[in-house]
Order: sequence, then structure tokens, then C-alpha cells
Amino acid sequence: MLRLVKWLNYRDRVLEYLGALFVAYPRGRQFARDFPGLRGRIRADFAADVPPPRAAVGLAAAMIEELVGQLDDKGRRSVREALAGLPPCEVERLAADNLARASGRRGDAAQTMAEVIAVALFMAGRMSVAGTVGDSERAAFAAAIDAVLADGGHGLSHTKEKAGP
Repeated sequence: MLRLVKWLNYRDRVLEYLGALFVAYPRGRQFARDFPGLRGRIRADFAADVPPPRAAVGLAAAMIEELVGQLDDKGRRSVREALAGLPPCEVERLAADNLARASGRRGDAAQTMAEVIAVALFMAGRMSVAGTVGDSERAAFAAAIDAVLADGGHGLSHTKEKAGP
């Protein structure tokens, strides 16, 4: 019973940090429904004693990899261009608006994905400054996003769901 309670607490904390990173993720979506391998990955991180903030950063990278991996080369290029065109002050404003639940009108799919990625990077930076995650985790997150925007990826789709806590 204690293991189940620990698992549920761990899962909730990981999802809380993941929600902070993906504050710009379009509303009305549920991570577990959109990313079927999520639960299995959280279980694996729990079993490996990965701290919840670090697990969330790794999951966010895999989720972005899965989203971007669905795009063709032209789509990835559009996301890269939209991401490069977002000035830092705009990213900070997007993060603040989403945190206040006052997000503005969304652009096209590439623009929306670029905003989700940019805000996730911004929030990972804030978590690093606050000491919630290390700078090495933040840097690895940024590097994973750079790589997936260049090459595509697999994300969580290759992770198998495991039963039980």
C-alpha cells in the first residue's frame, strides 16, 4: 500500500512539473491521452528513482520529439523558423499569459508548436535558475529539442505501457 501511495505522489509531482513546462500546450488536451507511452515512462523513472522535476524535463523532451516527429522536413523547418522568429520578450509574455490563463489567439500549427516549445524552454530555464532542475538537465532538454527539429524523432511512441505501480 505504501508503494502505491509513493507512486501516486510521484506521478502527481511529475505531472505538476510537466504542466509547468507545457503551460502553453493547447487547452482541452490531456497528456496521457495524447502521449500513450507517458505512464510507462513515468513508472520507469519512478523505479529508477529519478527526481520528479528531472523526470518531467525528460518527458517534455520526449513529448516534443514525438510531436515534431510527426512533421515532414518542411514542417520541421517551419517550426524552426517560427521558433527563431520569437523574440525572448515575446516568449516571456507568452509564458506569463499562459500562466495567467489569458493566452492569446494561436497562429498556424507551426507557430503554435513553436510557442509550446519556446515556452517549455523558457520554463525549463526558470526551473534551472530556481534550482529545481540542474543546468545540465536544462541544457540536455534544449539539445534534445535542437536535435529533433533537425532530424525528427520517436518521442514516447516507442515506450511500452507497464501494468501496476
